Amino acid sequence: MGRFERQYAGVTAHMDWYTNTQGQQVLAVEHDASRRVFEMIETDVSSASQSVELLDRVRGTISRNTSAFSH
Repeated sequence: MGRFERQYAGVTAHMDWYTNTQGQQVLAVEHDASRRVFEMIETDVSSASQSVELLDRVRGTISRNTSAFSH
């Protein structure tokens, strides 16, 4: 059995799509421990490519500033 190791230990996040009151699709990526929102987009149509782009932006934020998310 293999061992799972994170590239950025201690930083976990989750993402959710939901529909806001204007009918737009909203995707937010949130830090699990602090509930800080890393990034968020609002769009008329959701897509997998938008999810990937948003996660890439979040990954860049975390890699540049890991200490800001360690609390």
